[in-house]
Amino acid sequence: MPIAATRTVADSRTTGPRRVIDISTLSIVRVGAAILLVWLWLHLWQLLLLVAVAVVVAIGLEPVVEWLEARRLPRGLAAAGTVLVLTVLAVGFFWITGESLAAQARNLSGHVQDVRSSLGARLPDWVKQAAHPNNAPADTSAMAGYAVNAGRLAFEGLVVGVLALILTIYLLIEGRQTYLWLLAYAPPRHRDRVNYTALQAREKIFGYIVGNVATSAFAAATVFVALSLLKVPGALLLAVLAGVFDFVPVLGFICSAAPALLLAATRSLGVVIAVAVVYAGYHLAENYYIGPKIYGGRDMTVRQQIEEMLRQPRTTSSVAHELKLTKEEVEDHLKHLLKSAKAADKDIRIEPARCRSCGYVFSKDKVTRASKCPECKGTRLYEPLIQIRP
Repeated sequence: MPIAATRTVADSRTTGPRRVIDISTLSIVRVGAAILLVWLWLHLWQLLLLVAVAVVVAIGLEPVVEWLEARRLPRGLAAAGTVLVLTVLAVGFFWITGESLAAQARNLSGHVQDVRSSLGARLPDWVKQAAHPNNAPADTSAMAGYAVNAGRLAFEGLVVGVLALILTIYLLIEGRQTYLWLLAYAPPRHRDRVNYTALQAREKIFGYIVGNVATSAFAAATVFVALSLLKVPGALLLAVLAGVFDFVPVLGFICSAAPALLLAATRSLGVVIAVAVVYAGYHLAENYYIGPKIYGGRDMTVRQQIEEMLRQPRTTSSVAHELKLTKEEVEDHLKHLLKSAKAADKDIRIEPARCRSCGYVFSKDKVTRASKCPECKGTRLYEPLIQIRP
């Protein structure tokens, strides 16, 4: 539908034609909806970001919760315990290393000030005058304002962190029910495709989390060992920075090299070169060897994809359609999956096939599609619904 229609009409008061633009009501509604979405994003982006972080963390911790639940631990206790243990480990690490990290941070800040003063002494006078007119002293009120803002940001960060942990626990406990509730709003003819897309996205997110945690741990360990051997000040702080910045693709680990080179300069030029080689070497190794090894091995096999899809009740036809397989191929994989599920004591739920004409119900052991009804010989049959839960 065109957004606007242009008409040319005659105007007796002018020598030329007059142009009239007609805008449809639907176009006005679309523009208004776009403006409303932008307004909502500007006011709710922090909440949306909080929910997104909680969803990602919940996906990463879901296998641990399922493992504990399979060992007869209530899901609520498993979810809360997992998040609590992870929080205690993180807080404990910074509690134990906090004094060392603070001292190293002060050391780094002192070296930054020394470099700044050294560079300032070499600048031309006109540049110094432009940067510090009239040699004005530091404004203590402004510094106090910075301290207040830093405290406020720290408090807000603590509140957001607590809310994220609470939301993560909720998603780990009620995530399945919430997902099924949202899935019910999808049109019935697209519901299987939406479910399959969500499962694939979940698998990719989990692979991304595992890969990033692994590469960040490798980066932190490499930097700590290398800088400790080179006797560079602040090795622990620089290792933590390297691990955190490694979550930022490509540029993060490179940016973390700047403070390392700055502290290496306090030793000697040879140490600076060695540190640069360590960072550049690890960056190349991560991009061309470690990363492909970790991320490349996360693709699911066909049988794993079928198992993921069967977390919700599915028919063999719908699975075959989504995976572009034949029904016979899916049924063959299904036989092996059911055997493995029984051996692992998983929850297998089967709604047996039945005849649409006479209502005859097949045996639950009949998971493959029958050709005809044994009672009325009709061929209009409902397929069995199969679900395999951990």
